[in-house]
Amino acid sequence: MILRFDLRSRAKYMERLTRALLFLITLVPLTVTILVVATLCYQSYVFFSQVNFITFITDLEWEPLIEPRHYGVLPLVLGSLQVLVLSLVFALPISLLTAIYLAEFAPTRMRNILKPALEVIAGIPTVVFGFVALTAITPLLKNIFPTIEVFNCLSASLVVALMLLPMLVSLFDDAFHSVPRYLRDSAYGLGATATEVIWGVLLPAVKGRCTAAVLLSASRALGETMAVTLAAGSTLDSALTRLKAYKR
Repeated sequence: MILRFDLRSRAKYMERLTRALLFLITLVPLTVTILVVATLCYQSYVFFSQVNFITFITDLEWEPLIEPRHYGVLPLVLGSLQVLVLSLVFALPISLLTAIYLAEFAPTRMRNILKPALEVIAGIPTVVFGFVALTAITPLLKNIFPTIEVFNCLSASLVVALMLLPMLVSLFDDAFHSVPRYLRDSAYGLGATATEVIWGVLLPAVKGRCTAAVLLSASRALGETMAVTLAAGSTLDSALTRLKAYKR
């Protein structure tokens, strides 16, 4: 009886110790997040105590190191949105068609080769994509469009689209595989073709998950600042130039 009691007490003690340890580990990311937010809030307070907020969001120049200094965030926002939209325009059709092929038409052996190969691209550092944009994509674009600049939005959009492809293909493929098999079989039993099954059954069934995949990819595209900085630099496209001329 005494031995059994000691074993139970030890088990309860270890269980409490494990719970406390797991609770402390759970507090680590929460604490880091709070510290990051607090740091950003403090630095923002220091910044906006020296720079007018209205000027910050309306000025069309970002030159913090050159006198007279300008801290207009509008060029950065417009450039990021431009790269985001163009990268999604390039990446969505390719990733959707690739996922449809992997989910519906690719043999198992081909799928087992292509999907890991695509996922390997996701592990390539962002700076490598930026280097590829400068050394490969931009020279190719200059052969097609001789007047294009070294730092341009098109090159940045293409390289960001390349970075988004593995994520989009993987998410779309998982969404297609979540559709029950009997829905496809029922459509084929009614005489539908493969194209009709894809557009009439498969895509409507996964439109919610596909929308979530697009939003997740868009959030990543906004965060890929290294490739955009290397490929597009801090210059602005003609759209912003026209906006500045209009303001003047």
